[in-house]
Amino acid sequence: TRALYFLTKHEYDGNYPWGVYRVDSGATQPTLIEANIGTPGGIAISADGKTLYWTDDQSDAVFQKDLATGAIQSIGGGSGRQLGSIVIATLPDLLQ
Repeated sequence: TRALYFLTKHEYDGNYPWGVYRVDSGATQPTLIEANIGTPGGIAISADGKTLYWTDDQSDAVFQKDLATGAIQSIGGGSGRQLGSIVIATLPDLLQ
């Protein structure tokens, strides 16, 4: 199933609180898949489509979510530390 993932930083029309959302192919409404994520900054998905990553601008943390199990963990940053660079996928991986 193809899906679009996105973050919201502001509540939209009272219906969509801050969080990570998914819109499945053919769907007409987004589904909230993770709430209470701080101040969302950026989002990415692994080349194999199994792991979702996002940042929290407030804590400078990077989180990953296993889309099969729903497990979430912090993988970097936090406490105002700069992240440097985390490679999620390279361009050749994404073009396969």
